[in-house]
Amino acid sequence: MYGNEQKLYGNEQKLYGNEQKLYGNEQKLYGNEQKLYGNEQKLYGNEQKLYGNEQKLYGNEQKLYGNEQKLYGNEQKLYGNEQKLYGNEQKLYGNEQKLYGNEQKLYGNEQKLYGNEQKLYGNEQKLHGMNRSCME
Repeated sequence: MYGNEQKLYGNEQKLYGNEQKLYGNEQKLYGNEQKLYGNEQKLYGNEQKLYGNEQKLYGNEQKLYGNEQKLYGNEQKLYGNEQKLYGNEQKLYGNEQKLYGNEQKLYGNEQKLYGNEQKLYGNEQKLHGMNRSCME
């Protein structure tokens, strides 16, 4: 740890101010912009856009204000470079990220969120509750 720098080798995660990068499936947070290369995802307000297919989430609302990210149910807050996970443990093994309660797994570009489940296989995204598959 150097200042606020966190490096996890394998799937490297760097936190500089509010910047988070996940190599392989790269995730950058600048202000409130989140980009996933390959499957690009941008969040402005609570709007989530997937190029090739557009998806908006209202109900299980994900809000990014400045660099604050709140996930209701499994709450994740990012203030500056502070990341708090309440009631759920975050483990990073290689490129695997697990959030117990709302479990989030990253294998290459696969992301699973249990509760409101989100799966990304290439550009496939499934949301249980809204149950939408965008893979053609």
